[in-house]
Amino acid sequence: MVRIIILFLIPLLLISCQNPPNGQTAFEAEGSRKPSISQDTAQKMRAEVQAMSEVDHVTSVSLEDDVYMTLTVTGFQRLFLEKIRKTAFDRAKKVDKNTTVHISTDRKVDMELKELEKKVYRNEITKKDLEKELMKVEDDMKG
Repeated sequence: MVRIIILFLIPLLLISCQNPPNGQTAFEAEGSRKPSISQDTAQKMRAEVQAMSEVDHVTSVSLEDDVYMTLTVTGFQRLFLEKIRKTAFDRAKKVDKNTTVHISTDRKVDMELKELEKKVYRNEITKKDLEKELMKVEDDMKG
């Protein structure tokens, strides 16, 4: 009886742990939908900052002329957060000099911004609500 259960569980686990086709993660596949609030600048800046070897992950959301970004930095690189934030800011500003860039490495802010990013790509948030939420995020970034 136990052998039969194990024989069914092993293939189930192997199938459920695979990535979606085309090498995309579930979020990237979901994020392929066009958001109602343009995220073009945020995506360009994210790509530029993600190219930094010190940065493991970048989350970004934009609204009009503001881009809010959080950087995930792990390991030994966390000792150099100030330098990494400055370099990321400079690289992001190179993409669009007229945009105000807000960068944080705070984990709480990262969680909030990831949730907002999901809502934007799922079209679950209005521009007015996004503006309110980003004001809260900006306050958290300031301390």
